[in-house]
Order: sequence, then structure tokens, then C-alpha cells
Amino acid sequence: MEDLAPTIVKTGDVWVKKEQKGLLGKMETVTVDKGKQKEEKERAFDLMAALTKGGEMELHADIDIVMTHLHCFDKTLMDTVIQDNTNPIAKLELSSVTTSALLHKKLLYDMLKHSHARRLETYMLKLQLGLETEK
Repeated sequence: MEDLAPTIVKTGDVWVKKEQKGLLGKMETVTVDKGKQKEEKERAFDLMAALTKGGEMELHADIDIVMTHLHCFDKTLMDTVIQDNTNPIAKLELSSVTTSALLHKKLLYDMLKHSHARRLETYMLKLQLGLETEK
């Protein structure tokens, strides 16, 4: 059996920040220690609120999001593959694609190339028929 659990990502004690003072200023790299991190985070949110007029306007920008999945398996990787004749990678792919589809508000199949959709469709069918259950 496999469980999917939420994961908390903790940042390090020291951040590296790239900043530019003024429109024509030179790009500089500075470190932000733990004491200043809360202040920097608040400044970033204040800037986003100002740019969007408190959320009234849409902000079209590229934002990097880090998302993690924690998969807990009852057996080791080798035992899962050999004893259960199960591909654990398919489970990982399916949960990642499902989460991405939810975030992007798209259908699962719209997130995949056709060849990958067919492969995952076969795995999903096995799940529905109970062929991938714990033995």
C-alpha cells in the first residue's frame, strides 16, 4: 500500500537574494540571515499587494512554486517491483500529474503527451479494477 502525505519544506537559515537598487542600478547578490527573513517576506507581500491594488487587479508574472510529494511505501523499492510486480514510478507520476492538473484547473489528459496518457490510463484502469492492491 502507498500513501501520499503532505510535506513541509523548511528554508535554510541564510537566504541568497538578488536585488537591484533603482531601475538602472547594478544587480547585487546579498545574504539574508534568519533575523531579516520575516522582514523580507513581508516586503515581498507588500510589493505584490501594491502591484495588484490589494488583489483587485490580476498580476501576470512568472512565479516559481516548489511542490513536494511524500510517498510512503510499505515495502522497499526492490520488493515492490519484484514481489508485487508493480511499477512504483507509475504511482508517483499519476499523483504528480493529478496534483498539477488540479493546480492548473485542467483535465488530467491535457497535462500529458498522448503516449504518456495512454500509459497512465492503463495504470489507472488497473487501479480501478483492484489489480494494484496490497497482496
